[in-house]
Amino acid sequence: MKRSGRDRAKLDIEHYLDVLDKKPGALPGARPLSQWRALGLWPESFDRLWTLWQERLGKHAGNRAMVDLLLLTKVHGWPAVKRAAEQALTLGCTDQSAVQCLLAQPPDTPGTAPLSPAEVGALSRYDRPLPEMSEYDALLGGVL
Repeated sequence: MKRSGRDRAKLDIEHYLDVLDKKPGALPGARPLSQWRALGLWPESFDRLWTLWQERLGKHAGNRAMVDLLLLTKVHGWPAVKRAAEQALTLGCTDQSAVQCLLAQPPDTPGTAPLSPAEVGALSRYDRPLPEMSEYDALLGGVL
């Protein structure tokens, strides 16, 4: 906790991560969170993911997922986690594991480029026709 101005407490959310790990339900009403939002330090992408997680997983599990994301900042740093969250939203993969996978990716190295559609197109040689299921369907027709 830092003091600033008229003896107001300025709280750092990073100092509360261990507590939030044990009590993720405290995150929505946490004073450090509201201060970080007011200071513009809380990324909008975090709120978007958090909302999606709460809708899909429920309030408690969504809070837990958000705290787990915040805990990743201890290992990867805030810029990397923010970048991974934004990239996940851009890609449309909003699962918590998607953000973790994006964080696990090695940084782009000079001289390497992502695969182009032409290179991936060569995989069409592995295409196989769909199996013929009419005889199996006839067997099921007599059973059902």
